[in-house]
Amino acid sequence: MKKYRRLMHCSLVFLTLLVNGACSTLRGSGRHEIDTLPGGVTYSDFSSSVPELFVSAREFLELGEFAEAEATYRQIIAAEPDSPHGYIGLGASLYYQDRLADAREAYLQATQLSPPSAMAFIGLGSAAYSQGDFQTAQRAYAAALDLDDTIADAHLGMGLALGELEQYDAAITHLERFLEFAPDTQQRASLQALIAEYESR
Repeated sequence: MKKYRRLMHCSLVFLTLLVNGACSTLRGSGRHEIDTLPGGVTYSDFSSSVPELFVSAREFLELGEFAEAEATYRQIIAAEPDSPHGYIGLGASLYYQDRLADAREAYLQATQLSPPSAMAFIGLGSAAYSQGDFQTAQRAYAAALDLDDTIADAHLGMGLALGELEQYDAAITHLERFLEFAPDTQQRASLQALIAEYESR
């Protein structure tokens, strides 16, 4: 069972983040993980200095310089404190530093701001999942799906969280939905094995 807890999905394509939205893939190198930077953000949404800061933050993430990314997202938050997008990016940079409690707090803050962001709830769910708080993770993924039920990451997270909560039929439904939305995932075989395991319970 532990090996399935370690299924991870995280955004690796940073060049289109913050403009065209988050995209994600599965990888299995430690724990379930998601980098949920803002989707649907355009530079016109922010004051003149913020777009440049977002570009810098993206570059720091590309280079794996997560502390620098964190500092830059904090600058974005200072400039645009009522927007969720800076908090979502901050959550991602904290997550990659294994500061899960801080990441969770950043994502939680993002969920309380407008406009509502499914990405904020997915980030919150992933941080909670990584802390072993599967009930909170399930609620967060459900909130993301309420906003947009076509997001593959939300179905994957929900499926994994429900599996940990031993709600196997519901978990299977969400994992199958993930595979529909992400048919080319590299972890397809692992997820199909997990589905088969759940079906046998």
